[in-house]
Amino acid sequence: MSSTKTLIFGATDAVGSAAARTAHERGAKVILASRGISKPPPIPRLTSAQEQAGGFERVQADLLDPDSVRAAVTKSGAKHAFIYAALQSTDYMRATIEALKSAGIEFVVFLSSSSIQHDKKPEERSSPIAYKHRQIEKNIADIFELQRWVTVRPGWFASNTLQWKPMIADGEVKILYPDATFDLISPEDIGRVCGAVTVGGWKAAKGKDIIYLCGPEIRSRRDAIAAIGKVLGKDLRVTAIDEDAGFEKIASHFAGAGVPESATNDAATFLINVMKGRTPGDTFTGCIFIGPAYKEGQNNILKYGGQKAATFEEWVAESRQDFV
Repeated sequence: MSSTKTLIFGATDAVGSAAARTAHERGAKVILASRGISKPPPIPRLTSAQEQAGGFERVQADLLDPDSVRAAVTKSGAKHAFIYAALQSTDYMRATIEALKSAGIEFVVFLSSSSIQHDKKPEERSSPIAYKHRQIEKNIADIFELQRWVTVRPGWFASNTLQWKPMIADGEVKILYPDATFDLISPEDIGRVCGAVTVGGWKAAKGKDIIYLCGPEIRSRRDAIAAIGKVLGKDLRVTAIDEDAGFEKIASHFAGAGVPESATNDAATFLINVMKGRTPGDTFTGCIFIGPAYKEGQNNILKYGGQKAATFEEWVAESRQDFV
């Protein structure tokens, strides 16, 4: 158990919420950072009554505004922080990371992306998402000392399937490359690991400054749709679409996820190239690794989070309301 004051960014999303709740369960004093607190946004799976009873605090801060971050750390007295990638940042969050450290943060956990392949150096044009995350990682490593930071690189979020919600309601899901495979990791599992390591610091990281996380099994997009239909009790049809239509859908998804307009096309192209002709026998598929590295990512859910990874069906059942 730890009484460390812990600042959590992004708690209004599934991963941040799980990180915040896990930090609280492990004894930390949790401060929730959000852009606005005059009308506090709800935290998934944390009611207002639970938030009050648990002694959670709120502070105003925006990862794109270093001054607000500095003020939040100073006001809260937090020593550990969990942050995510603000992809719109023009300096790859360097000023924000400097603000965290100068204001008193001693240990930081960064939610990165497994699209960064181990020792590979992603290129800005061909792999914009991986490139941006890698530059932020470099800034953290440059500003914080060794054993003062950890980056968590999860695989493909199961929640990405929520983009199919309107089509699921219609009974027909029209997608590009329905047989492309992904690991479909639960955001709750990702957040649990992030929260545990954020609170526990370097000791909880067990000597790893990069932690890969993968879902419990490789699933095709077609299989994922069938699983959603089974849980929801709906007969869903899958229709393959061409690359032009698929590109438009994927670019729209990235734009909605906060990817800067200048990078959405490159990001969509990257993902389409990943999906083309990929099978579980390839070395890289769906932004996750196959073989020993994938197994490591699977095992890390239990190793760092203390629980086995949720199956995709379990996640869909827990998220049923989000689909309907």
